Amino acid sequence: MSTMDGIPDLEQLERKVLELNSKSEVLVNQVLFYYVQGIEALFPEMHCSIMKVKNGRLYGWVAPSLPKDFQEQIEGIKIDDNMGSCGTAAFLKETVIVADIAHDIKWEGYQEIALAHHLLACWSRPIVNSSGQVMATFAMYYGKVKVPNAEELKIIERASSLLQVILESRQYAEALKSSNELYDYVNRATNDAIYDWDIVDNNLEWGGGFFRVFGYQPDGERFPIQRWVEMIHQEDLDPVTKNLREALRDAAKTNWTAQYRLKRADESYAFIEESGYIVRNDEGEAIRMVGTIRDITERINYIHTIEQQNHRLKDIAWAQTHLVRAPLARIMGLVQLLREPESENVDEQQVIAYLHDSAKELDGVIRGIIEKSLS
Repeated sequence: MSTMDGIPDLEQLERKVLELNSKSEVLVNQVLFYYVQGIEALFPEMHCSIMKVKNGRLYGWVAPSLPKDFQEQIEGIKIDDNMGSCGTAAFLKETVIVADIAHDIKWEGYQEIALAHHLLACWSRPIVNSSGQVMATFAMYYGKVKVPNAEELKIIERASSLLQVILESRQYAEALKSSNELYDYVNRATNDAIYDWDIVDNNLEWGGGFFRVFGYQPDGERFPIQRWVEMIHQEDLDPVTKNLREALRDAAKTNWTAQYRLKRADESYAFIEESGYIVRNDEGEAIRMVGTIRDITERINYIHTIEQQNHRLKDIAWAQTHLVRAPLARIMGLVQLLREPESENVDEQQVIAYLHDSAKELDGVIRGIIEKSLS
């Protein structure tokens, strides 16, 4: 079959490959193998190979008709100038045509390996993504010395364009999957409720932390901002919503924080701390807000407990400086009275009675202090 005769069938193959690639359950290796095998079926003289880039080297991806021994011997070839057709193509980021492997400096050091398997020509093109990074190389080997004609160069270009679409779409899908997995892991690892509020569409998307922390069950329904408003404690509602409206209107603001009480599924309220980042369009209008809601109930309760303890300590300190001092001063005065030389004229029984009363008063004060310190 001539090159031109194979073009209609090549177009049909490309459509099938794209259809296959759109199915997420089909592995990229299977898609590439199907494509390369299809090209070789249309052009039997070609022996195609796709090698993937990893850490500055090339590793075999698919090569249905290349000898296994040859593939093993070039596995991990360095990406550099004059490192075979593929290593050079990846290094230069351009098509490399080697029409005669036996006499081309680019294959120096690998010529014997290729010639031993009767591979005499190799054309290679790098598969470069939209960011300018080389993802792979696509090569065509021949069992004879051969220079590509114009139609064959077009086939190389078409193949590389299609391979770019396949590999880049798979890279994007993998990156999206990783991003989603990371988002899920973050949600699992934290007790914060992560949210994404589409302000234009008026819908809140909650991470798993929201349902875990506040006890609600996901219902699959839309979550307009009004549902969040209804969960805010009445005493906090006006200041929180007013502050949020002002932040959204202010084009210079990108961050919003607030502390308020939010209703749990069991009707109790949690003290929460919210931090949000406001995304704006070119006109400065708020179109989205992403952030976290953190349950700080334990922290607030702890602070309240400390404040209560501080209040008790102040009461104790006041009692020590005032309540204790009065009966103690009387006791000391009465004792001093008994020591005075003129104490013979003092009614000792009366003084002892006063001492007893003051001691009882002091005992009562001390008991009160102890009770406060233990409460």
